[in-house]
Amino acid sequence: MKNIIKKPIVAALAVLAIISMIPASFSWYTHNSVQVPNGNKINFIDSTLPVSLSSASGAITMSTVIVDKDGNTLTDDQLTQVNANSVKHYKTTFTNTGNNDLMVDFNLSNLGNSSDYFIGSESPTLNEKCYASRASREKATGESVRIYFKSHRNLYPYWTAYEPTPVAADDYTTFKTGLTNDMNVAYKLTTDDTVHYKKLTICDNFSSYTPYLAPSYNSVANNKATVQSKIDTAVFYADLPVNTEYFFFFDHYYDKDAKNKNWNSTIHITDLSQGKMYVMTGERDGNEYKEYRAEATDTNLTAVIQYYSDVRMSLGSNVTASIGLKKTGDDEDFVPEYYGTEITYTVDNRSGVDTENLITVNRDGLIIPSTNTLSDSERTSRVKTTVRGKYGDTKVIYTIVSIPPAIAQVPIIKNIKVAKIGSTTFDGKPANVVDVYWYIKNKSASAMTGFNIFYTI
Repeated sequence: MKNIIKKPIVAALAVLAIISMIPASFSWYTHNSVQVPNGNKINFIDSTLPVSLSSASGAITMSTVIVDKDGNTLTDDQLTQVNANSVKHYKTTFTNTGNNDLMVDFNLSNLGNSSDYFIGSESPTLNEKCYASRASREKATGESVRIYFKSHRNLYPYWTAYEPTPVAADDYTTFKTGLTNDMNVAYKLTTDDTVHYKKLTICDNFSSYTPYLAPSYNSVANNKATVQSKIDTAVFYADLPVNTEYFFFFDHYYDKDAKNKNWNSTIHITDLSQGKMYVMTGERDGNEYKEYRAEATDTNLTAVIQYYSDVRMSLGSNVTASIGLKKTGDDEDFVPEYYGTEITYTVDNRSGVDTENLITVNRDGLIIPSTNTLSDSERTSRVKTTVRGKYGDTKVIYTIVSIPPAIAQVPIIKNIKVAKIGSTTFDGKPANVVDVYWYIKNKSASAMTGFNIFYTI
């Protein structure tokens, strides 16, 4: 008898052990069942839902007339034109001939992008809004770092001659051909192993120093004392890419003899930062490289650290966008956006840009749209920002200003309930006919045209 009882218990335990080894799989929905042939789906049906798109098709009609401010119908007027400095009132009637209640969104398309255009509704809701795009600005980091260089009288006749004519390419094969200029810089980028070469440029404050124009060391006009006095004062500069790994200065003897490259250059410099002057000391580093020192950061030198590259805005009154750069701030963590002694902003009137005087810009970099005339395509202009440093050199950056012509879609009234045919309101009027009273206000000095009205269900 005892054995008979134990056998079912053992069998049951075995089944439980097998079941416990099967991975759990459970959910509240059917897995690829016959009832749901396409997999995991939930079927939901509710007869109280107002409408489906298919049953609403053709059930709504819309008609619009121009009315006065009291709602009386007017005639002999253009539906899609609103004269300058005026308000035009409309009545749009929606009629539902279907057997379902419908919710309708009433919209306006191709609205001119101007802060002087307002859309308002009076019934069944009260609202007024301007939909012009807000001014937006995109900031960018300066693409280059300006470095400054000053030679030393003890290096005469090396690092002495300066020729202002630029080299067409920084390829060294081209660069070194007939090179007699001593004020040069070489640099390597982090992206490749190529070393690039370019001439330094003399700052505007020293550009009239004729002894630097390929001096003849034996001539009376360019004697050693005169040339040396100029070396002590003249400042040169170059703009290097921000991803420069290292750079060094060299004179025109650099490639004359491979054994003397070190003698005619500085050691590689990795301290690439804004507002830095690198000055030759007149000494040698280990009897080879020419010694230099990097002076402290000078915020009166020329640099653009950050700037506004793009601006999008609208036309209309009280529309502005500031691209003014700041050098100092009250916040102790403030990061200067530029270095220099002077900054100016002007509209760039180059050919094909701002031909219609689209914008103006003031001395503080505040951009203002100067016309209310909208076109069919996006209009652009360009602001030129010029930063000048204490040695007269300048750096120029450009900000593209664009004004989209129109806004694709704006709401007049949303969620208008238009009841099914045969419905009535509490006072016995047909509920399947709804009148919407709305208006367009044009505060600009020119007529507003080109817009359209439509509805969606």
